[in-house]
Amino acid sequence: DSHLGTVSFLPNNNNDGTELLWNVTFRTQQRHALWQAVTEQSIDQACNSLVSYLVEPIKYTQTMKLRRRRKGANTNIPLTEIFVDFVWKQGGGLPLPLPPLALDSKGYDRLLIPPFLREQILSVQEDSLVYTVRNPSFFVGYPVHSHLGRIHFVDDDPNNDDSTVTVIWEVSVRPYYNCEAYVKAFTRGIVQTVGWNFKKHIEVDDNDQLVE
Repeated sequence: DSHLGTVSFLPNNNNDGTELLWNVTFRTQQRHALWQAVTEQSIDQACNSLVSYLVEPIKYTQTMKLRRRRKGANTNIPLTEIFVDFVWKQGGGLPLPLPPLALDSKGYDRLLIPPFLREQILSVQEDSLVYTVRNPSFFVGYPVHSHLGRIHFVDDDPNNDDSTVTVIWEVSVRPYYNCEAYVKAFTRGIVQTVGWNFKKHIEVDDNDQLVE
């Protein structure tokens, strides 16, 4: 019928980290062993979640070569503009039952239905863009604390229409505790699929390869 908890953060013996000390005292009218086990499990899960939130993010990078000679023969339109239109506004060729729902006038803030995952472009330059996932969770099928993506378009030879553009897609992600394997596989699969679809969307021919 009572519960008192204290949480302390202390430097470890090597002074290169922090130790968390979580003390709980409680009284129950019955089933003491049950509530002891529930309390210990809840604290363990909370500590593991905190650690997964504080660790360095997992980095994933995919590199792809695109030919500058595109469908429509118009190389003056920035690739970021084409990327936003095809991937962000049209869905990038993913098998979604509905197109992304725009949440702002530019279409930079979008909702994927399903799984009701919200993504937002934070900045757009002529040769790069940055985006994030706004509502990651188990509910939307993406159990991470944070996801930040950067896409760069590097023209390998601006004076040659037959040259290539290097696309560098970088992802920084912090998975929930015990979800690292799933998150890595899921993120890699989505980035590869969207990358291939974007390549096929704009290229005259598609003999180049993805490089990780």
